[in-house]
Amino acid sequence: MHIKFSCGLLANALRSIFEDKLLSSLCKAKGASLDWIPVEHWKSLRELSKLPWFRRAWIPQEIGTDAEAIVRWGSDSIPWTTLHHSMRKLETQGWELKKKYKIDTSSVTQLFRRFVKQPQDEPGGRARHSFTYQLCLSARNSATDPCDYVFSQLGQYSAWIEAEQALIIQPDYDNTIAAVYHEIAIRALTVESSLMILNAVSDNGESRPPLPGPKVMPSWVPRWDAGRLHSLIGYPGRYKASGSTKSCITKGSFENNYDTLLVKGLVVDTIDKVTAKFTPSCFSSESSKKELIQTAWRLCRPPKPVTGQPSKPEPSKFTTQGTYQNDASSPTLKAFLDTLAPSALFGHISPLPSSSTSPHIISDTAYASGVSVLSKLFPAATFSTKHDPRKPSPTTEATPTEKRPPKPNPTAWLQAAEDHAVHRCFAVTKEPRYFAMVPPTTKPGDLLCVLQGGETPYVLRLDPKGADKRLFIGEAYVPGLMEDRSGLFGAGIELKTFRLR
Repeated sequence: MHIKFSCGLLANALRSIFEDKLLSSLCKAKGASLDWIPVEHWKSLRELSKLPWFRRAWIPQEIGTDAEAIVRWGSDSIPWTTLHHSMRKLETQGWELKKKYKIDTSSVTQLFRRFVKQPQDEPGGRARHSFTYQLCLSARNSATDPCDYVFSQLGQYSAWIEAEQALIIQPDYDNTIAAVYHEIAIRALTVESSLMILNAVSDNGESRPPLPGPKVMPSWVPRWDAGRLHSLIGYPGRYKASGSTKSCITKGSFENNYDTLLVKGLVVDTIDKVTAKFTPSCFSSESSKKELIQTAWRLCRPPKPVTGQPSKPEPSKFTTQGTYQNDASSPTLKAFLDTLAPSALFGHISPLPSSSTSPHIISDTAYASGVSVLSKLFPAATFSTKHDPRKPSPTTEATPTEKRPPKPNPTAWLQAAEDHAVHRCFAVTKEPRYFAMVPPTTKPGDLLCVLQGGETPYVLRLDPKGADKRLFIGEAYVPGLMEDRSGLFGAGIELKTFRLR
């Protein structure tokens, strides 16, 4: 490789700036965009991050160890750890810079020590121990042989099944691509005791060529060669929609030569209306596509007819008044903003002080941050002082450990929204009017369900080829359903068996 000296200088400078709180605050005071850093420095870092070497399927097992490494690009070099730390700082503290200069930080951060075993109770530990999650990361890479999206990950420790003293799957290049993908899906469901393989099913709504061979894969089997949604709602350990993350799938949970998956669950409601697909431009104040946010809001609060002019509805304005139908303690707008940018993801992106880490405080901070973003995207939107979440009520008493609530962080909210909502659609259901973030191929009439052992809700569709079967569409995010607070699976309700084809 060939690394420009400016790239090494910038990487070291970024690490120093973000790790020194005083220096970081002074730099932000000078200008959060850090425009005083020469553009060519950013360009060199962008060029480095886009090198195809970082995106090759087999690279993680070469560089993802704990061995000391030096990145060489031509005659210059930089320690691998320094490059990783600077990229990680851009992800967590310099998202606007990362976006402005189009730096692909994940090409580096997702490789760093990926094959190094760590305790499951450490941050990100459970994801490292999930072979399915490793496949999700692998799907973002490139491979000449589509089977290598699976086989290249067999050196990662999550591929070893201790109870069997064997790998989760044996590499066999004589098998067809469809057979390999089908086999690893079956193994993940029965060995990992998790439904996470279902969360990995994605479809960005674009047409894609069928796999070679006569076999058509079941709808519940991910296609690792076709790329996936850029983010995963069901990040391991973040949610518990069914109350437990342990599924009851066994070898007896399949029919028709393993083409049909039997899984128990509940139908929550039917999808009623769906918006167009969100793009990054939807969260830009300079783009007309931001109007999609207002379109989604109108699904939550349908316009009221104007008196004397029933054909001319009154426009729906953003308001903090009114409660979410499925949670009387939550304002409608709070549930709406949480659907676009979940508070759990916001808290992961923008960790709060140790005294402010309760889910309630994180949720309120995310809400205030989302309202700040709305105010910037739509300057005409106004909120009464009484109901504005950015202004604490004068009657609110501070606790001994928390003198003042955390300040809104609109940048972190925007980052969460782009990570979560982009490439997905906003939807509402019919009866309880649940809000949901759903796959882009979701249609009105699809079923919103919670499956036993599922970490998130899912979208299913009636199978036109069989009345007793369903097609699997993908994962969903639904405020009020992510933690099974209503105890759906512990209330003695009879579960339905879904046959997924």
